[in-house]
Amino acid sequence: MPKTNYSSSPTTKQLHVLKLTYKFRFINASLLASYRGLSIRSSNKLLKSLLEHGYIDRHYDGSYRLAGKPASYYLTLKGIKVLRNDPKISLKNLAPLQRNKSLSNSFVDHSLDIMSTYLSLRAIYPDTFIMFTRTELARFDYFPTPRPDIYLQRIKQSDETYNYYLLEIFTDPRPFIMRKRV
Repeated sequence: MPKTNYSSSPTTKQLHVLKLTYKFRFINASLLASYRGLSIRSSNKLLKSLLEHGYIDRHYDGSYRLAGKPASYYLTLKGIKVLRNDPKISLKNLAPLQRNKSLSNSFVDHSLDIMSTYLSLRAIYPDTFIMFTRTELARFDYFPTPRPDIYLQRIKQSDETYNYYLLEIFTDPRPFIMRKRV
């Protein structure tokens, strides 16, 4: 059993990763490294620490290695309990996260695609949009159901172009899935 240094609460860096995991539901080491501007090694070390403390768990088995697919991490009940103390996160938004362990691989892949798209948009349009994910939008009643994958709001309003965007990410090419979402 690995030696761990248990503390009563997560560090600031660890708490940031927990909030990031809440925001996207699933993360992996390379996406975390891109988001935070870290090396993959530092990202893996941070995730390993959270895993050892029981704040997160992961989807990973032998087939992942053969496919070259990285482990995907999600919040555990212990991680969810830590986030309950954050005033910006409602308890209503945390309830669905308790099912993360049993979600399908396609849902996990979709969540990772959302994070990847979010990072791409942030790189292409720096300081242009405030972006919210589906999880963050759950607290607002005025958004359509089902909530969009990403909602973009222009920071500086413009009269010449659109200021708000609802973005859906289609990873499943089946037409009935696309019709259902649209």
